[in-house]
Amino acid sequence: MVDFFEKNASLIKLIVIFFLSFTTCSDSGSTVTPDPEPEPEEPTKGILVFSKTNEFRHNSIPDGIALIEEIGDSHNLPVTATEDSTMFNADTLSNYKVVVFCSTTGTNLLNSTQRIAFENFIKAGGGFVGIHSATDTYRDGSWQWYNELVGAIVQINPYHTPNDHVGTIQNNDTDNPITTHLGTTWEKTDEFYYWKLNGGYLFDENITLLTVEATGNSSYDEQRPVCWYKEYDGGRSFYTSLGHNSVDYKSGEKFKELIENAILWAGDMLP
Repeated sequence: MVDFFEKNASLIKLIVIFFLSFTTCSDSGSTVTPDPEPEPEEPTKGILVFSKTNEFRHNSIPDGIALIEEIGDSHNLPVTATEDSTMFNADTLSNYKVVVFCSTTGTNLLNSTQRIAFENFIKAGGGFVGIHSATDTYRDGSWQWYNELVGAIVQINPYHTPNDHVGTIQNNDTDNPITTHLGTTWEKTDEFYYWKLNGGYLFDENITLLTVEATGNSSYDEQRPVCWYKEYDGGRSFYTSLGHNSVDYKSGEKFKELIENAILWAGDMLP
């Protein structure tokens, strides 16, 4: 037996080295852990466009929705257009950065639970953009929080100028990124709301961006704001009374850029 080991010592040595090498490689391989799977990216939060009406309905609403969808496409922001009040719940609203009230009118658009969900959305840093008759919404004062968020209630009898009135609009803040593209003045054809009498109201914490020069000889025709913004109750709010006519949303380039900038600002996305 001793002779066997002596004669085959070299072979036995090679076998032992091979066995040890194989064992080491196997052990080493067993301790290698695969790279962790990358965590899935959170879905991009988008824009919710609400256009429910209980009173007068503007023909320009579909054009307003189309414009906001165009803005969403330009900035890779999903857009949902709805008149479904049940969308106003915590889980659904968590998918959006900005809620737009696009020419809404009337009261009882949301029930008490839905109103609380929307208030909490703003309190958590959400953005709001109100367009045109968003101030003809909850005009009865039954939701004061909303009246302050949007910043006004349009007066009644009369509500506004004719919709073909040519107004001279002054830009109060030409350095503001929302309105800097408008220059110092803007000649604009629109329907200009009144705020002064018969239930009209302006929230005193609005920061006015645009004012229209007097539109007639009555006291309510006096120079007045048509666009403002502010931080409110934890979130951001922008409103413009402009936008009655469909042409604004289709080919009114200055107006279209105003809405685009407003949405980006409300969502804290404007450079």
